[in-house]
Amino acid sequence: MAFGIKQIKSILSDNGIPLENLDKCAEELCGRHKTDIDSIKEERDSYKEQADTLEKVQKELDEIKAGDYKSKYETVKADYEKLKNDNSAKELRAKKEKAFSEWLKKEGYTEKGSAKIAKYGGFIDTISLDKDGNIEELDKLSKAVSDEWSEYKGQKVVEGTNTPKPPEGGAGDTPKPSRAAELAAKYHAAHYGGEAKTENVKGE
Repeated sequence: MAFGIKQIKSILSDNGIPLENLDKCAEELCGRHKTDIDSIKEERDSYKEQADTLEKVQKELDEIKAGDYKSKYETVKADYEKLKNDNSAKELRAKKEKAFSEWLKKEGYTEKGSAKIAKYGGFIDTISLDKDGNIEELDKLSKAVSDEWSEYKGQKVVEGTNTPKPPEGGAGDTPKPSRAAELAAKYHAAHYGGEAKTENVKGE
């Protein structure tokens, strides 16, 4: 509460201050009172300014804090989604590889051929599986694989269809008499009689 000079003079007069000193005392007290009031106002303004500054700084800190947490959350969420998608893709590919390998085996492709087809053919990336894990559009797949990799399809051999040819000169062969042996037999029969006999003579 601010006091004027009149109010102060009245208070001093009521408290027995001599009249000749009243003005001087009133002015001095009024000046001190004004100084105190100004000081209080300055202190108040300073506190208000500090409060405003603190509020502003706190708001900035809250924004930074919220933004940092949000950024971390988004990063973690993105990493999680990527990991989940990668795992799903790996699981799906593993199922396709298994189904494709089993199908190649049923179709009669050799083990080594199946491994090459699966690795270099690019069919695993194009095939689709139904809800039971079976390959869809098998006719289309069968033609595509056969057109490019038929040489790796095994041949069924029926026993007894191939008769091995015995090697020449082996046991059981009856070699044809040479020309020299035939002439010798005829000469022997003409001069000495009897049946002409030929021997196996190596020659022509």
